[in-house]
Amino acid sequence: MLRPYQQRAIDQLLTTGVENTYNQIMRNEYYVYVHKRKDTNEVFYVGKGCGRRAFWKNGRNKHWHNVVNKCGYDVEIIKGCLTEEEAFELEKSTISYYGRKNLCNYTDGGEGTSGSKCTDQQKQHLREVFTGRVFSPETIKKMSIAATIRNANPEWQANRKAKLIGRKHTEEHKEKIRLAGIGRKLDANARKKISDFHKGKKKKPEAVKAMAASKSKLVLCVNNGIVYESMREAARQLGLRSSHISAVANGKAHQTKGYVFKVIEKCN
Repeated sequence: MLRPYQQRAIDQLLTTGVENTYNQIMRNEYYVYVHKRKDTNEVFYVGKGCGRRAFWKNGRNKHWHNVVNKCGYDVEIIKGCLTEEEAFELEKSTISYYGRKNLCNYTDGGEGTSGSKCTDQQKQHLREVFTGRVFSPETIKKMSIAATIRNANPEWQANRKAKLIGRKHTEEHKEKIRLAGIGRKLDANARKKISDFHKGKKKKPEAVKAMAASKSKLVLCVNNGIVYESMREAARQLGLRSSHISAVANGKAHQTKGYVFKVIEKCN
């Protein structure tokens, strides 16, 4: 579901374009609020929102619901007419003032739900909910427009780039990405977009070597028992043609100048 400000931005985009829509998004529509216990009037939750977010009960954590079910709550808006960045900063400072140990907040604020971790049970539930889910054309169009609005924000792009620089995936994550890509077929339009994106880009020498190493195959020369890093290396040292070595190793020829070769699988 789109947030109210996103829906208003989409309506604006459809009539006036991306530039005016960006200005619409940056309007001071945000505020910071607190929830107070009815029995002691103590603050037990700090949040940032827009529209009627402060009064919603959905989207709250279990700890919050436990307090509310026990004693109820009152809403107090600390400060309004803020940009989203200002609201995030005020949310963080307010949470720090009251102390996380005295609140139901699971994070230090400033990034929505960033930093919180789903349990295995929650992950399984989300997987079941979204697996096989089909979006209507209208929803897809709204998602596309929302992404266009987001990408038009230079500050958002800079923050995203800063977060990705130096980021390294774990081996487990790499394996998941590899398995997800097996059998995936891209249409001609998607392939063209990827091709156009990479045209003119220069790869680092380390990347070129890594790509060559990933594509090369270890090859065993049966005659001398030596394992070569690649068919090209074997051809260079033995004075043969790499294409002839490939033919022998792949069973298309019996030998080349008396040499017999076999491909060896690389160990990960």
